[in-house]
Amino acid sequence: DISFQMYDSSGFPQDSNAIITGNYYGAHQRFPSISGEYHGVFVVIWEDFRRGDCDIYAQIVDTTGMSIGSNIQLVDDTSSSEQIFASVSKDTQGDFIAVWMDARNGNWDIYAALFDESGNPLDSNFRVNADTTKDDQFFSVCAKNKKGGFVVAWCARGLVMARRYDKDANPLGVPFRVNEDSISGFCPSIVNSHDCSFAITYAAPTSRIFARVFDSTATPMGSSFRVDDDSTHAQKFSPQIGMNSTNTFTIVWEDLRNMEPDIYAQRFDSVGNQIGTNFRVNDDGWGCEQYLPKIAVSPQGRCIITWMDERELHLDIYAQRYEDDGSPLAGNFRVNDCAGLSPMATPDVSIDETELMLFAWEDTRNGSAGSDIFAKIMRFESGIAERKCKKRQKKACLQINPNSCIGKTEITVVLTSAYKNAQIQVCDVSGRFLCEIANTGLQHGLNQFTWKATGNDGKRLPSGVYFIVLRKGEMYISKKLVLLR
Repeated sequence: DISFQMYDSSGFPQDSNAIITGNYYGAHQRFPSISGEYHGVFVVIWEDFRRGDCDIYAQIVDTTGMSIGSNIQLVDDTSSSEQIFASVSKDTQGDFIAVWMDARNGNWDIYAALFDESGNPLDSNFRVNADTTKDDQFFSVCAKNKKGGFVVAWCARGLVMARRYDKDANPLGVPFRVNEDSISGFCPSIVNSHDCSFAITYAAPTSRIFARVFDSTATPMGSSFRVDDDSTHAQKFSPQIGMNSTNTFTIVWEDLRNMEPDIYAQRFDSVGNQIGTNFRVNDDGWGCEQYLPKIAVSPQGRCIITWMDERELHLDIYAQRYEDDGSPLAGNFRVNDCAGLSPMATPDVSIDETELMLFAWEDTRNGSAGSDIFAKIMRFESGIAERKCKKRQKKACLQINPNSCIGKTEITVVLTSAYKNAQIQVCDVSGRFLCEIANTGLQHGLNQFTWKATGNDGKRLPSGVYFIVLRKGEMYISKKLVLLR
């Protein structure tokens, strides 16, 4: 389902949650993506298993939190092939573009579709990548500009690729490479400026975050530049980018420089010069972990960052607001209102010119009804109480290498004392158990295991985000893993 909660200017809830989509019992909905708001409406899209395989659906929502029409199936493929990891962007005329990974040709391609403001398709689904090989393409994102044109970015074989289109989805040239020969890249994020220039950020396997700025003709305005200022080789993932009306932009990412996942960010001017230094977004103490940040920036330059957070000993959705000069407005706050009952995952956020914020995330509060997409609308100025984390003393260290894998990954557990009854499990982002890697005593010191990316039935798991979980009684430690196929 998709539900909304309305709040007044002081942050107090008004009425109850309003479910705006049908309840497909047992079907999972996950990985929401939100467009910007134009003509008084947002578009939310997500992965949906209501037909048995994974498709992409959408819902148009107005600024009062009410749905407009019914869910819209965006994919025109009638086979049982899967479509995953969707992204959406909307222009000032109300049309929107959706892109996703698509397996209809027997491998992962990048497909897209253009829709009018009512969700009617303006043409058939079309393939974005132009290669003639069967190489898999991953993690597509898109950004529309004020003229209705758009840019799509994705990755394949260590290359970050992009392609430009006009407002009618006619390609403006062939796909072009974003990263240089000396830099491999994956997991891109893209933002368009008011003058149709654009910036793309991406992660590198060398534990670095990079970005590059292009003008409106896709001519690079310089080389790729380093985003993080960390001098260690700590792993970094999931960069996301947001920009204001003066082309000042902020990049946010997941960072392990403190030996556990935190959320870090960096501000830049319009040509990519750093404004200040890297700063940590989450304000909890050591011993809690944060994952998968998303960012939205208002035209006025005020910024909202959201992420998955386990400071309350389970996964919630947290957020932080920033003024246009980069100073934080109050502290971190929890977005979801269902604390401690079920895991929350994969948030996204959008903010409009009136600074109305829309959050959406994957939510498992309905239990056997599957994971749903829940959402919340609030004003930027809402008074929200800060929440402090419950501090924990870590007696175990869990590491996985690599964190993005195709066939298998190595799992390392280091303990300060032996654990007699412990389990190492694989779960999806909704917390659903998929596989048991170990169910035995773990020795003091080093313990190592290999997971071959299969479920308990021995079958290969599909591409997606998973968690490796170490459990001992009520204690658990989790690490995120991106599985590619």
